[in-house]
Amino acid sequence: MEKLYENVFLLAKMRGYIAQDKSMSLTDLNTALKSQQYVSAKFVDPRSQKPVIIYLFSVEAEHPKHVDQIEKLLNIPKPTIVLCFCKDPVRRRIVLRVREHSHLQVSFYLHINLHNAPDHIRTGKHTIMTRDEIKALEYDLNIPNVICLPRIIEHDVQCIWIGATIGDVIRVEKRSTLTGTIICYFFVASFNVDLVESDKSRKAEVEEVNEESSEESDEESEVEGGKGLADLEDVEDIE
Repeated sequence: MEKLYENVFLLAKMRGYIAQDKSMSLTDLNTALKSQQYVSAKFVDPRSQKPVIIYLFSVEAEHPKHVDQIEKLLNIPKPTIVLCFCKDPVRRRIVLRVREHSHLQVSFYLHINLHNAPDHIRTGKHTIMTRDEIKALEYDLNIPNVICLPRIIEHDVQCIWIGATIGDVIRVEKRSTLTGTIICYFFVASFNVDLVESDKSRKAEVEEVNEESSEESDEESEVEGGKGLADLEDVEDIE
């Protein structure tokens, strides 16, 4: 658990969070894990200016199995980003209950995602793109929407460590001694049914855009065809 606790601060650093608490000593860490079965660390997200709380549950923790215990931890009045790292997946009813706290952005992850930081040279540098960069990318690649890009799951280790969420676009820079630097783009998605429905609506929007563009092109072709017939009639009249 000591390594996992150290990686909590490393993960916060990779996400760009500003630490508000100092790291606990090994003695205090073990005492807290035995008494309350979890430890927490507070940060601030400079981009959204929201407070961030990261909970690290012990291996024996019962909180991820009981709604009431999670409700006590999430009794936070103001909008907050909450990350919970547990040994085993939480129960579905807890996830559904958490969604009722609309002012909270709560995510549950497994301990295994904290074991090693994804900083290997072969993984490449992962960066979340801004809105302006996404618009420029759509123009450069001539795509109607970023959902046309290859997908990466939101619970991918890289997404967890950099803080990517559903709907984000990630730029991956990979270096090779043979080909140099290769840049790839991925759309952050999920296998959840909710996302499937949202994807359907997004695809419908893309189809509408395509239909409008095709209609405009048809109108332009009709106008051009009309001009051609008019020119042909003028030639016949001259003859």
